[in-house]
Amino acid sequence: MTDTPFFDELDFIGYRSLLNYRSPFSIAEFIQRALPGFEFTAANDLPGLGVGITPYSDPGDQPRLVAKVVARLLGMRFKPAQIALLSCWGRTSTVFKDVQRVGNYTLARFSGEYDLFGNQVLTPGQIRFDTVRRFKGQQEAAVILTDVDPKESRLRDELRVLFCGMTRATVRLEIVCNGNNHWVTTQHLIAVGGA
Repeated sequence: MTDTPFFDELDFIGYRSLLNYRSPFSIAEFIQRALPGFEFTAANDLPGLGVGITPYSDPGDQPRLVAKVVARLLGMRFKPAQIALLSCWGRTSTVFKDVQRVGNYTLARFSGEYDLFGNQVLTPGQIRFDTVRRFKGQQEAAVILTDVDPKESRLRDELRVLFCGMTRATVRLEIVCNGNNHWVTTQHLIAVGGA
């Protein structure tokens, strides 16, 4: 055995593309307006079903508001299994940490275990709940982002999480945000939200 590392970092090749194929045009256009500092090229010509914005003033109102958003998505013919509910905060910080259902639908969440193939094992439920950080690299037809309440002291990091969450949606994006948050109001997030 040698002490040589598996690879030399200086010889490691990285690849970064600014093409976004996941987000349909309506969602990509919204992201570019709402988060102008995040540069990418929209490469998906499909129109998608746009972005919905639901403001809250009390974080505790989010489960009730999300139940209404889920009902709206079901009315748009999404199935519960096509909906992902994602928190921009950690699992212990979100108002959804102890919530078992939204409306008539139970939440499936990561159980902390993996199957033999390395896939996450979820608890029984109809709509997947997770955090944006844990859901990174995955996608769903309809994504509901919650706990959208960026703090000035951590704005850069929190906007990165928001960007990542927004780009998880392949057809429809819903954002449940603090309507009293300075960033939300100055970026006109509520105003630029579409249908």
